[in-house]
Amino acid sequence: MPPNHNNVEMEDVMPSYGCPVKMAQCLLKKRNFFCREWTFSKINHCLENRPTCGALIVGGSGCGKSAVCAELTWPTVSQGKQCLLNQRLIAWHFCQAHDIESLSITSFILNLVNQLSESKQINGYLDIINDPEVQRLLNPVEIEKNPDLVFQQAVLEPLQMLEKPERTVFMIVDSIDECYLQSLGEKNGESRTIAELLANNHHNFPPWLLLVCSARKQSKTVTRMFTGFRKISLDDLRKSHVVRDVQQYILCRLDKEERLSNI
Repeated sequence: MPPNHNNVEMEDVMPSYGCPVKMAQCLLKKRNFFCREWTFSKINHCLENRPTCGALIVGGSGCGKSAVCAELTWPTVSQGKQCLLNQRLIAWHFCQAHDIESLSITSFILNLVNQLSESKQINGYLDIINDPEVQRLLNPVEIEKNPDLVFQQAVLEPLQMLEKPERTVFMIVDSIDECYLQSLGEKNGESRTIAELLANNHHNFPPWLLLVCSARKQSKTVTRMFTGFRKISLDDLRKSHVVRDVQQYILCRLDKEERLSNI
């Protein structure tokens, strides 16, 4: 049964430099998660080898893209590959169609800055963005006017100035095609959506930071923006590990949910 969008818990993302950003919690946070171990292995491979600037999780609607991202962000088990990966996660953002704030470039940038400021995996970011000039940029009016400039000077350039962490780290942006579908107005040279912002600037990510995004495979306009990314398809039934995953998912659901086994 799909989640009830009318009972969404809200959470504040409170930057130390501005107004709180109010966004709905991810509906899949701490929900039961089944299988997909191979997905975590592929993401770990991207982290260890860093062959590209990012990884793009793709698949049809309802195949589990957001569930994978949620499990990486809030693991439901105490041990597993997702727990090890979670230790290397420095920021995340979930674009949710029912929550217009989560689709906003302004909220996205402020959310990232807030999380990066508090991250224990990287050191020195907060000291850099406390610079008065950077602080001047971190207000909604300035971000709406110059999102690419603010993203570069308040996120990417400070990250490039940091000492390389011991291990490659990553950030998650789920459902980047949601924000693209909500885009209105003509393009004036500035990024209009989170998807465009990342596509236009991902080449400036430091080499120790992997960008992991997800999108529906039908959203060709968006997926073409990230052609250099490693594609991880969750529903390609030509792959034996995907078929096994579907079989294991059915068996796990039957084993854990009594009402299903009685059907």
